[in-house]
Amino acid sequence: MTHASYDELRRVIHGVRRRWRLKIALRGIALLLATGLATFAVSAYAMDHFRYEAWAVNAFRVFAYVTLLALAGRFLVLPLWGRVSEDRVALYVEEHEPSLQAAVLSAVAVGGKEGAARGEVSRALVERLIEDAAFKCQTIDYGRQVERQGLRRASGLLAAAAALGMAVTILSPAFMRHAVPLLLAPWSVRAASPYAIEVSRASSRRRWS
Repeated sequence: MTHASYDELRRVIHGVRRRWRLKIALRGIALLLATGLATFAVSAYAMDHFRYEAWAVNAFRVFAYVTLLALAGRFLVLPLWGRVSEDRVALYVEEHEPSLQAAVLSAVAVGGKEGAARGEVSRALVERLIEDAAFKCQTIDYGRQVERQGLRRASGLLAAAAALGMAVTILSPAFMRHAVPLLLAPWSVRAASPYAIEVSRASSRRRWS
């Protein structure tokens, strides 16, 4: 019974951790999308302002991608870096569900196989704590309420960022339409500036012959 209860308790912990990481990922993607659009808009405007000079195109390509990498690191890599311990997740659950009264945190703290094997705590006490924590997890629907609102807010933020991206794509001004291909394909040959005037030699020879 105790082993099954501890496995059930760990499933609750792991489920909360997955939902927390998903919330962070959704929110990070939304922020990255919104700030990325702003970065591309600023770069496109600057390219147009400097009449698509070669140095301006190259400089603002670098600016856009360095900024995107920095934003990805800030909103995605750093928050999701590393593994969150079960103790920290248990504390997080307790903060969101005060009715647990530290039952989950206590059960996780003393329920490790190493501690029980060394005889640091009474086996009967471990069993009682684990069974009590598993029972209390049932009363809170196994922690499914934790991060439910957070996931909804993160999903809404991502949907709003996606809608903003679609609006920018549809309603973008001329300088955005011309500059975005230069930003999205930095490895390609630089496109001709819309301000450049080209003269055909063949046309000139026919005109003066």
